[in-house]
Order: sequence, then structure tokens, then C-alpha cells
Amino acid sequence: MRTLANRSLQFYVSFAVKHWLPVVVAALVAGAVTWGICKFLVKPSYAANTTIYIGRSGNFGAAGIPELNVQPVPPGTSKETEDVRNVVVGLRAGMEMVTDLQLLIQTERFQSEVEKKFKGKHDGKSPKPYKVDVKNPKNSRYLMLQVISGSPREAQELAELMGEVFLQEIEELLGVHNSQIIDSAKLPQAPIYPRTKVTVVVVAMLAAVVTLFLFFLLYFLDSRLNGVEDLQSAITLPVLGEIPLDNQLLQEVEKSLANHHIVATLDAKTGAKHANISEAFRMLRNNVRYTDTKKNDAEGRVLTITSSVPGEGKSFIASNLAVSFAELGYRTLIINCDLHKAMFHKVFGISVKGGLVDILSSGEIFENCVLRHHMDLPLDILPCGPTPPNPAKLLDSVAFKELLTKLKAQYQYIILDAPPISAVADTTILGKLADGAILVVRDHYTREEALSSAIKQLSLVDVEIFGVIMNGSDSRSKGYYGHGYGYGYGYGYGYGYGYGCADHSGASKTWRRRLSKFFAKK
Repeated sequence: MRTLANRSLQFYVSFAVKHWLPVVVAALVAGAVTWGICKFLVKPSYAANTTIYIGRSGNFGAAGIPELNVQPVPPGTSKETEDVRNVVVGLRAGMEMVTDLQLLIQTERFQSEVEKKFKGKHDGKSPKPYKVDVKNPKNSRYLMLQVISGSPREAQELAELMGEVFLQEIEELLGVHNSQIIDSAKLPQAPIYPRTKVTVVVVAMLAAVVTLFLFFLLYFLDSRLNGVEDLQSAITLPVLGEIPLDNQLLQEVEKSLANHHIVATLDAKTGAKHANISEAFRMLRNNVRYTDTKKNDAEGRVLTITSSVPGEGKSFIASNLAVSFAELGYRTLIINCDLHKAMFHKVFGISVKGGLVDILSSGEIFENCVLRHHMDLPLDILPCGPTPPNPAKLLDSVAFKELLTKLKAQYQYIILDAPPISAVADTTILGKLADGAILVVRDHYTREEALSSAIKQLSLVDVEIFGVIMNGSDSRSKGYYGHGYGYGYGYGYGYGYGYGCADHSGASKTWRRRLSKFFAKK
């Protein structure tokens, strides 16, 4: 499971840009569905308002107005001052009546009178169901009557009738005069519910946010390495290179259209369709050349190429890296040390008779098993030969150690194609015999815990790890750290599973990983 540590703002921006299409689609679909619901399923509601000013009673106390705790008029007060005082008291009394008047509107008497007037105008037809809301802005002497109905015309008419009935009732019951309608009800031009435009925008934005959040959730729950940034955040080892995903080459391999899988020698003229992957191997070759600078140049360098789990393409990487060294004129030997699964006949397109197993178990001489000057390059190939019953015993034998010592004097580079670390114990043996190991990981395939376990196993036996190679790097799924062309290519490989592109990383096919795998391909 990934963490939020060491994630830059640029990463989140690039992640959002990467998933812009499903996010936009989710927003559009949610907006369209919401619009359809608001348009065809939700009944609109219209509101009409009538604003009334509450006047004052002409006889305080006798007209039902609450008595106020008012000090008596001092002796000698002029008539003008007393009149002003009476007006103020009347205003205060009117304001205190507002609460009572709000309740008046909710009475059955008031509602019956309004409906009676409405039926009189419409030949006895009752109004549609409606709702009345009474507001008193800022505790003033104003009342706002709001009628909400499914018909804009009825909302207006009911609001007007309520204003008329209200003035009539407060004058008859309470003796409140000088009240008047300030704003008459107007015909509503648009419904107050649903607010289609606002609702569609809000729902679309929420859908986009939720969709992006789900992608983030799947990303952080999925432990598969997704690009170089994931790889660099998971380990402290240097990334020696990236090999581009070549979909055309992958299709050729799957359909058995390619007689070999060597692309390191191609260039823009001789193999334009695979030129990018060829250039990536040249960059990888240059980076590998400058690892282990303490090594004595007098004898050849021995490199173990391995991976954490099957299916990461380590044989493809090892073979093309060997060809790339030979292209520069280095005397190079590649040995198929994966004695469980012979791959060189597929990678190099060669027929294999004898190999390393014959040398170690039967005493066959090296010259009778090695294939010299493959592709007219200073590249020799030593296949594995027949599958032995005890691969680890042969690789840990004195005979193999003596053979490597002799070969170091003949070659400048010896590449050992080792089995995956999680599959068998052979790799740690080969790592100790070599100058160091290079790990291959596959984009969108290798899990962080599998890589960490492989590094730990090699470190336990003091095997120096020169670095990691990202295989299957797909620039279409990267953000800012892509290279403009897709990297990566891997053979499905597994003991007892045959060849294919299945995920043999040991993870259970839970709903979370299935969803994550589906979205990772988008």
C-alpha cells in the first residue's frame, strides 16, 4: 500500500490530468442524469410573495393589543409630546402583534376564507396543494406571505388572496388599521425547486471529485509499481534505465510472428518501428558500464540479471543488454543460468542442443556447447541445456566456479540470466559468484512488497545490487515523468504456469485488485 509521503504537487496534478477522461465522463453522465430527473421526474414548485405592512390600532388595550408596561404621562406634558408618545407606543404594540399575526395565517378560518375566494373565481375548483410560509424580516412590522404551489398562476392568485384576506381579518378581529399591501404577488417566471442548473452543476462537480477520489483510492491501495516515481519512492537503489513498452513487438511475440526478440541493434533506419526501444537499451548499456567503478578492468565483469517474481521480462532485458554490449565491440558472453526454464531459443531464435548443464553434469567441453559470434557480433551464447533435477547443486558446484574464473579471462562482460528470486534459491548463489546483481521490475506488474523482499534476500547474503531496470514503462499511463514513448516489455513466465502475461505475484484476485488492474489499463 502506497503512502502520501514524498508526493509532490506536480504528482497530484499529473495524476488528475492522467485520469481526466473518466472524470469528465463521470461528470457529464451525472449531470445528464440529474438534468433528466429534474426535467421529467421532479414536479416543479413556484413561489409568489406578498409583502404587507402592519399598521397600528386606534385603541390600545381595548382592541386586543397586549397592554404595555408604560410609565404614566408626567404632569404638565404638552399635548404634542403626548401625541408622539402615543404613536411610539402604538408602533411597539404593533410589532409585538407580529407573532400573533403569523399564527393567524395558519388558522383554519383564514385558510378557509382564502380557498372560498379562490373557488369563487374558478367556478368551485379547489386549488392544487400548496404551502404557506410567513416571514418577518429583521423583526420589523413587515410580513412576507409566500405561497408555494405546483402552478405558477395559482401561486400568484393565492398570494394575492391571502393578502386581501389578511388585511380584512386583522381589521375585524384586532382592530388594526392602516395596514396595507406593499408588494403585490407577481407571476413566477421560474421554479424555486428544482433549481436545475445549479443542481446539475453541483452534482457534476461532486461526481468528478468522487471519481477522482476513487482513482486515488485505488492507486494508493494498489501496491504495484506505477512508473519511475513509484520505483524511486520505494527503494534507494539507482534506476539504471527504462525499457519502452512496444505494443507491436508484444503482439508479434504473442502471435509468434517474431523469430527472435532482439531489438537492441535496431536503429531508426533498419527498424523504425522498434527504434525507441533500441535507443533505450543503448542508454541502459551506458549506465551499466559505469557501475562498480572499483572493478579491475583486467578481467571481465560478471553481472547477474534477475527479478523479484516471474513475468517481469528479465531474460529479455539480459539478452538485449548483452547484444548491446557486443554492438560496441565488447567480448560478451551470456549464460542461461535459469536451469528451470530455457528461454534463449525464443529470445535469440536459435536451436539449442547442449549447454551449461552438459558442461557441469557430463563434463562436456565449453567449445562444444557455446554458440559463437551470434548476429556477427562478438557475442557468445551458452544455453542451459536439458533441465537438471538439482539446479542449485550444479550452480553451487566447484565446476561452475572454475568455469566462471576461466571465462573472465576471455570475455569483458559475462551476463548471467538468473531465475526470479521468489521462485527458487539459485539466484543468491549466482549473485555471490558475480560482481553484482541488477534487478528487473515491470511497470504495472511488480508489487512493492515483492521488490523489497528480493532486495532483502540479496542483501542478506551480501550481494551487491548495482541498480534496478524498469521494464514495460508505459508513457501513456505516466504524468510528467514519461519519456514521450512507452517503456517496457515482459515475458509472462512462471513455474508450472507456462508462458503468458498472467500476474504471478502471489496476490489474491480480490475485488480491489481487479478494479485497480482494470483502471490501470485505461
